Amino acid sequence: MIPRTLAEVAELAARGESFDLCLRNFLDAFFAQPAAGPLAAEPMRLSDTLPKFGDVEDAYLAATAEWLAWKFNLKPPRWAFDASRRLHRPHGLRPNCLRYERCCYSKVQHRFVHEISSSRRMH
Repeated sequence: MIPRTLAEVAELAARGESFDLCLRNFLDAFFAQPAAGPLAAEPMRLSDTLPKFGDVEDAYLAATAEWLAWKFNLKPPRWAFDASRRLHRPHGLRPNCLRYERCCYSKVQHRFVHEISSSRRMH
């Protein structure tokens, strides 16, 4: 099934589907017909269902909604800015690396999309 909204991406991931694959399928469909509708419905919280990476996926969904809204000049959904969807420490970086320290001590508020920007950009 190809998810039509970010909320459907979260539902499928909660049922055991691959989060990455669901998000890629959503993005393929979204880029074909960009609109605010697929971003509007707030996705369920995956941090409750998937304790290992659910908080990361929650932040990724919020960052994706924010970025897509910016990219296509759409109004971003409010849920994307909810504090509960932010990561409180960088994910995927070793604690002793310089990039980690720059993320931790920067005054800029970091969201998941900023943390992955140096390794994989969303275009």
